[in-house]
Amino acid sequence: MVVEIKKTAVYSVSDDMVITVKVGEGKIGSSTVMFKPPDPDAFTKTLAIGKIKNKSIGKGSGYRGGKLIIETMISSLLPSNNLVSVDYEITGGSWNTVRPYFREEDIVGSTVVTILEVDLL
Repeated sequence: MVVEIKKTAVYSVSDDMVITVKVGEGKIGSSTVMFKPPDPDAFTKTLAIGKIKNKSIGKGSGYRGGKLIIETMISSLLPSNNLVSVDYEITGGSWNTVRPYFREEDIVGSTVVTILEVDLL
């Protein structure tokens, strides 16, 4: 069974953007970072896949008005540890909302997908 958890946030870009996604609680995770342009007819662009650590995605001004989507698939949930945590670090601007993170417990399922959608101002 796959459990999906979503959150949204708002981020003001100002400089070169660098992203790190940290999966905790002894779990294994892989992320996909995508950019959805403000133009509804434009295609979503994949910026990074895999372990995301200090990944530079370029000038923040080029992303303004669009949406950053970070999907993280977490597996190897052990029966003795039903906790999931994912932390996001983005530099090159500032959060307009509280810096998002996932901290979930009592997760039942072998795979968890967290989806963070960030509106870029």
